[in-house]
Amino acid sequence: MQKYLNFLMGIVIILFTSSCSYVGRGEREYDLSYGEHPRQKIDFYKGTGEYSLVWIHGGGWLEGDKRSTRSKLFFKSFPKEYNIFSINYRIGEDTAPGAADDVMCAYKFIEEKIALEGLSPEKVYVMGASAGGHLALVIGLLNTSERSHQCKSSYTPLSIINIFGITEINKTEQFLTESGEEWNYVNIWMPEDNFKEISDQYSPLYMVTENSPPIITIHGTEDIYVAYEQALMLHDKLVTKNELVTMKGKGHGDFSKKEWDYVRSRVLNFMNNNN
Repeated sequence: MQKYLNFLMGIVIILFTSSCSYVGRGEREYDLSYGEHPRQKIDFYKGTGEYSLVWIHGGGWLEGDKRSTRSKLFFKSFPKEYNIFSINYRIGEDTAPGAADDVMCAYKFIEEKIALEGLSPEKVYVMGASAGGHLALVIGLLNTSERSHQCKSSYTPLSIINIFGITEINKTEQFLTESGEEWNYVNIWMPEDNFKEISDQYSPLYMVTENSPPIITIHGTEDIYVAYEQALMLHDKLVTKNELVTMKGKGHGDFSKKEWDYVRSRVLNFMNNNN
């Protein structure tokens, strides 16, 4: 597990620590509640522009925090124009599908907060890494599918930035089992008695429609925690605009600074082309 968390530490750089001018955030509001559970909180970092970005941390649905070191570095490195919302959600053993339900309700709350700030709920990007990538996909794809949800939004994200996120839960569990990975986070997160039901209902792969928002996916071919096949399956099924950035020979975020710079440029170009 520590190896996994070390990989995620590289994500904070996230894509955005290079030649462009990035500064720390300005006005901020901490722990805005979108539910009664202590983890159902959002931090808001006000930017100078009209576009908003929703950030969802990773950690295998078992770890992580909206205000972790890697999240803070992420905020400081992202262009100051963006209004950033960082989501916490329920994590831990046998808590599935709580995380997915939470981010849906958090997004609904953010939609209302954006309106109060005089911003547009139609100018929002959603981004996440690893388990956070899965949850970012859930927000964008479930909201544009015919499936029902108590917190379904009428607004579609401009695009989804999926950083090696899980797209099919059951196949991820099988991959971890067959590979002998000692930290099978899927089995820990998922209740045994309704595993298949949750997998079918909350796997982004099965939410894809012709109305899905544009998606860019970044994934390493040697990822030992989320198989590269997960990215390929999603890429092959999408009928809307999408890009797959394949990092050959790379694992779960173990990219060099030069490689992160390349990823950053691809992501920012994708965002600029879908606004």
